[in-house]
Amino acid sequence: MDGSSAVSSSSSSSSSRRNVARALVASFACAFLSLLFFIVSSSSSSFSSSSLLRAARETSSSSSPSSFWSVGALFGGGRNDDENFGEDGDSWDGPVPEPMYEEGGGEGGESVDGDDDAEARGSEKEEKSDDEFVEFDASLDEKKFNRDSRVAVREQQTQFTNVPQNICPGQPTKKGVRVGAPRKNKGLIERKLDRLAGDGDRMPPAVGPGGDESKYVNISCVYVTEKCANPTTAGGRGIMRRLKFNVNSEEDTKKFLKLAENLPSITEGALGSCAIVANSDNLLKGNRGAEIDMHDTVFRHNTPMKGFAKAVGTKTTFTIVKSNYAGGGGGAGKAQGKGDSKPEIAYMLLKNIDLVPKSLKVEGRKVFLRMGGAHPIARLRRELYQLSGTPSKMHPTGGWARPLNLLASRLCERIDVYGFSGNNRGGKYFARKLEVRPAHNMPFEHWTMRYLMSKGKLCVYGE
Repeated sequence: MDGSSAVSSSSSSSSSRRNVARALVASFACAFLSLLFFIVSSSSSSFSSSSLLRAARETSSSSSPSSFWSVGALFGGGRNDDENFGEDGDSWDGPVPEPMYEEGGGEGGESVDGDDDAEARGSEKEEKSDDEFVEFDASLDEKKFNRDSRVAVREQQTQFTNVPQNICPGQPTKKGVRVGAPRKNKGLIERKLDRLAGDGDRMPPAVGPGGDESKYVNISCVYVTEKCANPTTAGGRGIMRRLKFNVNSEEDTKKFLKLAENLPSITEGALGSCAIVANSDNLLKGNRGAEIDMHDTVFRHNTPMKGFAKAVGTKTTFTIVKSNYAGGGGGAGKAQGKGDSKPEIAYMLLKNIDLVPKSLKVEGRKVFLRMGGAHPIARLRRELYQLSGTPSKMHPTGGWARPLNLLASRLCERIDVYGFSGNNRGGKYFARKLEVRPAHNMPFEHWTMRYLMSKGKLCVYGE
């Protein structure tokens, strides 16, 4: 190899080493810049997130306790938590979500009919302030809103008339409060039931998250009555909006007030003694039909009375309408058709007010609908299931809601519950082969009512 070749080879090797060195430097530089960019971005994001979290906490702490029940919940509608009456077990009322009670969110932290709530809140921003709404009679005279009072038309005294709730005439359940009692959180569950039941004017019905009673909210207007629909209240104006009335229009307000006369006209205590008749086959054991009919007011499903009068009675003041029982599908519908319980006052429909006939009447009868006060109770039922340690795959029955809602509404002087099963083996009185599905914790639900009975809040008939 001559000298020129050696010099050329040496120069080429040196050049290759320089290129490799440049590539390595460039690679390290890119890696360093990427790392630096990542650190800066993460720091900025962390700062932004922590700032937002602080702001959210500050907003939450400044909110009033009532903020965990959304404004939209007052408007006489929302998701149909009780769309199916689970005591019969042939259908259910939805999954059991974690009861996240967060201030500033929906009811119980769970969106209830969220689109309608958002629409309602949006429309509120465009309205006048409350003191600029159309003027009308705002006296809320109790007599004016009590035209459907059962106490006022009481024809005779019975063994349930003017009897204190802590006295249960006849033969109530013999099961004590130790049977079926929850093994977990029993004390907290009892306190929550006590607060739901209330204690006269001293302690109105209230519901709230966990055991912190400072966050509990008083319950009012569980059902849409003429009084609760009055536009002097936020709930009444919300119902006007749902029915497409302009709350700022004098003409619309007058039309709405006239329409609202088709709603049940009842106030606290107006229903007198109330019997809630469920569908368990334990009704067949007592032959309490005559006893049931002694009550001023009788709530029952659209199920048959013909052939069962001795067991279930014949009087019907409110008919609780369930689609399956109207031949809408399932074994119950096939077993008994459309039922024969036409009510004296109203059909209790599990619908929003904007989904019923515009006249607010069905077959010439009024409609009895749930209002915002019922939604926190639905959340409470789910929370009680979870507190009791009930498996998450199980969910509360809709039938359990009836006595709890009615108790919180205070529309009755006393409440007596018939035909509610205390186990998961019973059938229906009109179709005994249709047993309760294992998706419900019937022993626990029955225990909650017996606990309320031990506190003098209602009476339970049937095991």
